[in-house]
Amino acid sequence: MINKIVVHGGTFHADDVCSVSIARLMNPKVIFERVLSTDGLDVNSEDGTIVADIGFGLFDHHGNSVQPRRDGGPHSACTLLWERFGTEIIEKTCAIDCQTAKKVASKIEDTMLFPIADGDNGIFGSGFTINDIISRLNPDWEHTSEKESDDAFGIAVNFMDKILKITINKAIAEVKAEVIVLDAVQKMNNGIVILPCFLPWEDVCIKNKDARIVVFPSNRGGYSIQMVPVQKNSFQTRVDTPETWHGLSDDSAEAVMPGMTFCHKNGFLASFRTQSDAIEAAKTIVGVG
Repeated sequence: MINKIVVHGGTFHADDVCSVSIARLMNPKVIFERVLSTDGLDVNSEDGTIVADIGFGLFDHHGNSVQPRRDGGPHSACTLLWERFGTEIIEKTCAIDCQTAKKVASKIEDTMLFPIADGDNGIFGSGFTINDIISRLNPDWEHTSEKESDDAFGIAVNFMDKILKITINKAIAEVKAEVIVLDAVQKMNNGIVILPCFLPWEDVCIKNKDARIVVFPSNRGGYSIQMVPVQKNSFQTRVDTPETWHGLSDDSAEAVMPGMTFCHKNGFLASFRTQSDAIEAAKTIVGVG
């Protein structure tokens, strides 16, 4: 049982903040302390009091002996902690089996922790990252007392707690969705995947080279079709809607394809009144309508 986690003092970052949040998942009553020296502490402890992001121990990535992450990237304190405790945390706190917990734990790494580690190691992503947000919670130059810094750190940890828990819940939902999407992919015809409800489908469908279009109920009513991208986060899709559809809505959309109510100006998504309308449109796109 981890009862206390020690991290470095001074300016805080997403890495040490997230390390405390991970410890709090293991034990909501865990005590955290910020120090400038690890004298007298066991920096290699995995139980009782653990030390992270300082001291060159088991959960500090600053030494030369730390091996790369499973994706080849550099570790940080929070990824070292998660590598050791992540599956155990998910299995116990979410009451799911070990195999599912491993999948969820990996998703947390990919989605949240590896980007934090990248930023902490100077591999900066574009946009306003969680590293940026946590950094901005540090007191400004006019408020530099130890108490002000510690108070700000507490605010950052509470914020990180919420983000980490939300990320875990979404990862669990995605793992559950994979089972349903895989079943739909196995039943697809002509590359058209029909889902019973909106689900996170992209990862599963991209892995199947034959999946081309996904049909699903829209949360705005009616049904939508979406083209499967050639790879994750790509705007290039395996098939394209006709250019004559792009940017149309309402009557003008209906005029070119029965039941269509909208087509995105870039063509990757279109909406329809009924499921049968959406399926017929998908068949037209893949050339079997």
